[in-house]
Amino acid sequence: MRNLVKAELFKLNKNKIFLILIIINLLSILYGAGIKYKFSFVNFSGDFDIFRYVFSIWQLYFILGIPMIILMYAGSKILGDEIAKGQILLEVAPVANRKKLLSAKFIAMIYSTLYFILTNIIINVIVYMIFVKGTEYYAETQIFRQENLEMLIQIIFGFLEIYLLTMIAMLFSIDYGAIIGTLFSMAFYIITSLLSRSTTIDKYVPGYFNFKGDCIINFEIVLIQLSLFAILIFVVLKLSLNKFNKKDIWKLINHAFICYNWFGD
Repeated sequence: MRNLVKAELFKLNKNKIFLILIIINLLSILYGAGIKYKFSFVNFSGDFDIFRYVFSIWQLYFILGIPMIILMYAGSKILGDEIAKGQILLEVAPVANRKKLLSAKFIAMIYSTLYFILTNIIINVIVYMIFVKGTEYYAETQIFRQENLEMLIQIIFGFLEIYLLTMIAMLFSIDYGAIIGTLFSMAFYIITSLLSRSTTIDKYVPGYFNFKGDCIINFEIVLIQLSLFAILIFVVLKLSLNKFNKKDIWKLINHAFICYNWFGD
């Protein structure tokens, strides 16, 4: 399994996914520099400690959704695209276990999502220390605060949200390819973000903590959200395994070969 995961991570790296994610995270340097040098496009009010700054930039990235789309497409590409182009056969043949192969792809996307979140946090901690500290926006950091725990919970559930969206994209990519799979996942993101605006069912919507600006964080709602994500991730994983196992890869290879000969002639 470890070698399979390494192979998937190698493919992601070859497709420049990690480079793209780090470049996107490095763009936050502009915000830090904007605070220090008072760029016109940066608008902050009040002061904030390192926890509040890191969380604010994280929220901005989450709302913009660009890293999410990149991760959705990356996951779809190493699954749906390989099925459509017949490359998956080269992986299935030596492994002889589709469940292990698919699991390796999902695990690789866990690492990729964690890579994005951790590099985002590390970069913004460094940016804060270089650019924000010493300005009028700087505030002394207080570690043991309820607010810091709530921000940590939101980031953890943000990870679960991004990973679930990636899994959904991968699920639909099995039948429809990488682009359509990504679009399906984006549609799920939009629908859940709209549902989170409700005042009656909002806490039962996956992603509540990151969609809702005035969300309430307590043990009950954390448990509800954890249960939701656990159920949804399990269901998506199960559906993906079923679809992947039923996929007639040899038929796809023959179809691609016929098309190639047709157009080649």
